[in-house]
Amino acid sequence: MVPTQVKWFSINKAPKQDAEWLLQTLNREVVKLGARVEHEGNILRLVWNK
Repeated sequence: MVPTQVKWFSINKAPKQDAEWLLQTLNREVVKLGARVEHEGNILRLVWNK
């Protein structure tokens, strides 16, 4: 996943603060399913725990 935002009808890279919020929110929710979200640069990746 790549965090984005829509502004003035165009898709833009999300600001770092918003991407960090998304990462924390997704991690809080997916831990219930046995997974976690990692970030590599501007990319978020879902990883299933073994």
